[in-house]
Amino acid sequence: MRLLGKSIGFVQRATVTIGVVFLLLITVLMFVTVVLRYFVGSAVPYTMVFLTGLMVWFVFLALGSVSRRDEHIKISILADMLFRGRAKEILATLENVVALPLCIYFTWAGYQWVTFTMAQGTRYLFGYFYSYPAWIPHLILPIGFGIASLFYLERTVKQVQSILLRRGEGQYVETEVDEKRTGDLD
Repeated sequence: MRLLGKSIGFVQRATVTIGVVFLLLITVLMFVTVVLRYFVGSAVPYTMVFLTGLMVWFVFLALGSVSRRDEHIKISILADMLFRGRAKEILATLENVVALPLCIYFTWAGYQWVTFTMAQGTRYLFGYFYSYPAWIPHLILPIGFGIASLFYLERTVKQVQSILLRRGEGQYVETEVDEKRTGDLD
């Protein structure tokens, strides 16, 4: 179990690192484009295609990491008012139990879409003379949702263990979400 936890931690660090590189590339490309447009009068051709693709890849890579750390956008005012203690913990587990099959389904659907575009030989036109395979930008769908599925599975298992291994009122196995709230997250 410890090896699995370290492997999942490595995957998270790798996706965050790749996401940071993509974000730096987006920043540099946008800066160069703006400078060239204002001072030279012409920007680097097809920069928006690269920027859009990098941004989509960044978002889908960040999806898994954000879900693992439980830092995604939530509207929790109603849950905070209605649920306390163990009920809130069960609600968080239910959230993961619902999100996990959705991510698995989107991983499968993304894989189907990528194989379909590969089989069809669909290409995107890049300029007037160049094109590239359409499956390349679509490849992030199964990758991003697959990573998110892995992280949701990890969170679900930890939270179910926390609920089942409770030995008394207020005593439970600490989950990564609890560690994040206390500032001990790696």
